[in-house]
Amino acid sequence: NVGDRGASALANAPELADLAVLQLARNAIGEEGVASLARSETLPRLHTLDLSQNPLGDGVLALTGVDPPT
Repeated sequence: NVGDRGASALANAPELADLAVLQLARNAIGEEGVASLARSETLPRLHTLDLSQNPLGDGVLALTGVDPPT
């Protein structure tokens, strides 16, 4: 599992600057890891991020700027 620490490492890896798609389903990534990915300045081309089946907390929607479903 990548986990929060691994997600932070990916978010700060300059060698991934051209990455457009990142599949991280089922990798035990929580709010801390999502925050790192959402705030990353080294992943400018990232447009698809799969975080399905991770223990994402309620604060994740606020980090991504997505409104919760009604």
